[in-house]
Amino acid sequence: MKFAVFTFNGIEPCEMISAVDILRRAKVDVDMISLTNAIMINGAHGFTFRADITWEDFNGNDYDAFVVPGGPGTFSVVAEHEILHEELKRAKERGVWICAVCAAPMILARCGLLDNLSCTSWPGVEDEIISAADNVTYKTDNVVVEIEAKIITSRALGTSVEWALEMVRHIVSAEVSDNIRDSVCFTY
Repeated sequence: MKFAVFTFNGIEPCEMISAVDILRRAKVDVDMISLTNAIMINGAHGFTFRADITWEDFNGNDYDAFVVPGGPGTFSVVAEHEILHEELKRAKERGVWICAVCAAPMILARCGLLDNLSCTSWPGVEDEIISAADNVTYKTDNVVVEIEAKIITSRALGTSVEWALEMVRHIVSAEVSDNIRDSVCFTY
């Protein structure tokens, strides 16, 4: 099992780190993919970190799941990355799980990936999701899982550990998710 976690300038660091940390605890192979050709990423709030792979070396066919964190950069870097949008659509056609948090579900809506589904997001993009996706049901739950569609959405930084645990629950196993939940004392 292999996950691609997309990274970009302006990313919300805790959303990315929560996903990568929980997935690696689940013994999942995780690559942090820079959406640019630079390996160093300038996250929001002054965080700088190193991606594993640059966009030029990324091959979407190598992954079983795509993870799109949010943050201020979602409105520029991710929103304008048309090649990523096409990659997300191809992933959906191949049956790849797609997981998005914070403002990132807005990108899924723009790509038509939330049509006729339920989702959640950071409240500031709710109206755009409702307007961009056909017949979407917007929820205020911490995490919304659409099992048949293989899409997991979540609200924001405060729900990112729960979001990552739900990825593990539905893509790896409930037992592994529960073991990690207990080991990190997650009590929600």
